[in-house]
Amino acid sequence: MFATWQDTVVTLVALAAAVTVVWRTLGHWRDGAPSASPGCDHCAIKKMGD
Repeated sequence: MFATWQDTVVTLVALAAAVTVVWRTLGHWRDGAPSASPGCDHCAIKKMGD
């Protein structure tokens, strides 16, 4: 089955998005703050570790 160039572009964009989500999720897990978000300075769990 041959894909058109549009199918290839959509597949590559979806793959890049999936890799980005996994990469960022693993990065947040490595930081150690559950449900970490960029502006999570007020999180109780994060403050306990400081």
